[in-house]
Amino acid sequence: MRLIWRARGIPREAQARFMWEPRKDAVRTAREARCIVNDLLGRVRPGDFVIIDCLYMLLHGGDENSAQTLQPMVMEFDRLLTEGGCSGVLLVHHQAKGASGQKAVIDRGAGSGVVSRFVDNVFSLDYLDADEEDEFIRQAGEQKLRPRRLSCVMRNAEEDESVDFLFGGPRLVTDAGGDLSRYYVSGSPQANGAHSARGNRERAEQDWAAKAELVGAALEEAAREGASPTPEYVSAYYQAHHGEHGLGKKAGLGTIRNWLKPGCVSLPFHTEGGVVVPDESGGEGQQEAAHERAPL
Repeated sequence: MRLIWRARGIPREAQARFMWEPRKDAVRTAREARCIVNDLLGRVRPGDFVIIDCLYMLLHGGDENSAQTLQPMVMEFDRLLTEGGCSGVLLVHHQAKGASGQKAVIDRGAGSGVVSRFVDNVFSLDYLDADEEDEFIRQAGEQKLRPRRLSCVMRNAEEDESVDFLFGGPRLVTDAGGDLSRYYVSGSPQANGAHSARGNRERAEQDWAAKAELVGAALEEAAREGASPTPEYVSAYYQAHHGEHGLGKKAGLGTIRNWLKPGCVSLPFHTEGGVVVPDESGGEGQQEAAHERAPL
């Protein structure tokens, strides 16, 4: 930050107004916390908005899990409002390790819960578990933008709110169209469920594609042999060659007949006049059906 200010010709006395460097001593007692805030009170002016980035840097090795350490510190920061006349104080706090989405917004911060329960508002910045195959997400990724959600718990608000956006380096693009609203915070039960569902759909698509490839190969083999490509022929070919197409299960004649019924869009083939023929549609709707069916 100082390099940027220096490049823009901002004098040191002005820099001192915008950046305060805490002491190297750890803040572990109420007295030390009071000294820190006294230093700040000598620098701020009424109406200033103070950002402390980040909270654990003030500890310098102190225990952020200790309520006895953090409580006097955050209580002293309140003096910036009551005595310094500041318009607000923003404490930047890191999240705990692990999947933040498994916790409530107010419990996502690292260490003791004293901080989140003392402040008026809690804002949690989280990753979204978005589908990389989604065209909107794909285009954003090409621009080095990643989906994020800012979740809010505000003491005086009637209900909690959240804001979705794409972020990459200095760029922030709000999700005005609501394209990110269907996604969940990474690690949350909803995100894990959606991720599992996407995996099931992908496996189903691959499974039906392999079956379609096998049926097509059966029809080609029947043509070479001069045989009639009946469901019985396709079934026999399936039993003999399913492993070559990555299909781990055999399928009985009754199952294959069901796959090849007219109007069944799972495979781009159907039975007509006792023989198996390709659909004129070329298999349109096959992918849609795969989303609805589990692999056999």
